Amino acid sequence: MGLNLLVGVAAASAVHEIGALLTFALLTLPAMAALLVTTSMRATFMTAVGLGATLPCIGLAASFYFDLPAGPASVALLSISALAAALLDYTVRATR
Repeated sequence: MGLNLLVGVAAASAVHEIGALLTFALLTLPAMAALLVTTSMRATFMTAVGLGATLPCIGLAASFYFDLPAGPASVALLSISALAAALLDYTVRATR
């Protein structure tokens, strides 16, 4: 119950600070991409953390260099990673 409370407080404050779109993208898309390409729970957690930490940083750099809004640039990269993971999962399952 404490973890649920902590996640709720963190999500509520993140929505206030960085916006709803980026908050919910960061909560769902790295985990979805990681679940599609990994087989163990440990690998899923590590992959989701890596994606969730790396892609928004790349999105911020891209928004700086290409004069884009930071939130949507990060969400676009997170969405592309989830789509790439879905395509990879589909390809792997189709060849089995």
